[in-house]
Amino acid sequence: MLAPVIISSVKPAQSFPLIHDITTNTNNPPAFLVLDESRKGAKNSLVYGGAEVAEMQKKAYADIAPIQTSKTAQQAFSESLRVANEMGWEDSRSR
Repeated sequence: MLAPVIISSVKPAQSFPLIHDITTNTNNPPAFLVLDESRKGAKNSLVYGGAEVAEMQKKAYADIAPIQTSKTAQQAFSESLRVANEMGWEDSRSR
């Protein structure tokens, strides 16, 4: 009788999409061009979860939206790295 209570506390029901399914464009999410399904140890698909995931994202992360900028892709990427570094994030490529 306690099994459902124990299971739900150990593995609670998920009410939001996993971070790899978050996108700023749920109608036309970007495709992975370099990664493929042969990734060692991969447990998630590279295919976007569709309308169901989009709806979950809207509820859980309503403030995620594209940023309009006049910067080039390289400038925007460099700025993103700078901000991530300021926030203490680590580049997994440097490990």
